[in-house]
Amino acid sequence: MNYRTIQEIRAAHPSRDGDGVAIRRVAGMGHAAMDPILMIDELRSEQREDFGGGFPPHPHRGMQTLTYLKHGGIIHEDNQGNRGEIRGGGAQWMSAGSGIIHSEMPTSDSAGLHGFQLWVNLPRADKMSAPRYRDAALNGYDCQRRCASVADRLHSRVRRIDTIENRGSQQHRLFHGRVQRTRQAGELAL
Repeated sequence: MNYRTIQEIRAAHPSRDGDGVAIRRVAGMGHAAMDPILMIDELRSEQREDFGGGFPPHPHRGMQTLTYLKHGGIIHEDNQGNRGEIRGGGAQWMSAGSGIIHSEMPTSDSAGLHGFQLWVNLPRADKMSAPRYRDAALNGYDCQRRCASVADRLHSRVRRIDTIENRGSQQHRLFHGRVQRTRQAGELAL
């Protein structure tokens, strides 16, 4: 196994996005060591007022997201008629390509929401490709294995997503060149 030297530890910061949704974000835009990762968001709350407004229609272009939900539900819709629903244990890969306007709204039965969204910059040659989606409505290890497979296709430099146990709670470790999630919640080692 090859080990990498940690160059920097970046903490996730509380933020709000969409219609005031509470998130924790590690932003990587303009940070060469994180390329092609743009950001990693964690959505986590048991309070509906923290996420109830969701993410009303907004544009994306030239990037991809991989969304994995541990708990709760989100409905995705876009201006091209695509619609999908992610539930706890499921995932969705979206490539905005040449551009879409989409929304991500919590399902009405979501008593809590916990998930992660990885944002990846598309290679220049793929920025004007047609938008695409892929849902994986699975549970447990099989979903994590499929998420890793989808992540591998996001960009040739993404190596894998793996879930580890750390003192009884799950955290996600992302291997991408010099990027890996540390064992300390809310930090990213570069």
